[in-house]
Amino acid sequence: MPTQKAYTSPQQRRKRMLLVLVVIIILFAGRIVMMRTGVLRSIVELEPQELKERIERSEVRVLCDNRAGTGTIVDVRKNSLKETDYTCTIVTAAHIILPEDTADTSAASDTGTESAAKITVVLQEGDDPLDAVLAAADRELDAAVIRCRLPESDFKTTHDADLLEVLFSRDALARIAKDDKVYCVSPDGALYSGVYVSGDITVEGIGDHRMAVLCENTEGMSGAGVYDVSGDYLGMITAGSTDGVTACVPAADVMRLYNDNK
Repeated sequence: MPTQKAYTSPQQRRKRMLLVLVVIIILFAGRIVMMRTGVLRSIVELEPQELKERIERSEVRVLCDNRAGTGTIVDVRKNSLKETDYTCTIVTAAHIILPEDTADTSAASDTGTESAAKITVVLQEGDDPLDAVLAAADRELDAAVIRCRLPESDFKTTHDADLLEVLFSRDALARIAKDDKVYCVSPDGALYSGVYVSGDITVEGIGDHRMAVLCENTEGMSGAGVYDVSGDYLGMITAGSTDGVTACVPAADVMRLYNDNK
């Protein structure tokens, strides 16, 4: 007796197609969320000029009293619909912001703290300095979070403001390996290349659990970011050493300080 095929009504077929479409949309949305939150990013090796431009848009000069360093923009946003200005959040080296005799500061208000002297930020060469305030600092980690205000008139669209934010990917930290290429930009705009050494070393006189890279480190680069070939943020320069190793705070630790003090 011949086997009869099960009958599928048009309504059942439509339901199955709709279910498949919903699953595809969920998977696609999940991938977008992971890429935006730094869990997942594709590896695209950029040409040197493109890489330099990507890095430079997130790097700023940070000035405090007679100390000068570099900072990296991690967030640009309006805190409410009523605000006309953007709040720009920057991470930098704590020793640029805090005098040597100042204790650690955390969860500071947006009005600033008594422990920090006047802080100013220069977004790009030739720009007027912007007043900034200390939001948080960890002396042992040698990382600090500062904020400044950016006028809405500086940007044509919200997307233009988003472009200033550094690209951070936990996936990039997981895949970086010894001798992989790394990059950073000096205050005068030179693109330096080097190699990744380790993600967890102790540097005498600097600290434990540091990321180490072999890369040129000139005056004024404390607080500068270190990046991979895709322009993803790997960590923050805090000091050099006599054997040519540049010590950095891993990006995960820097971003943890930022996330704890949003």
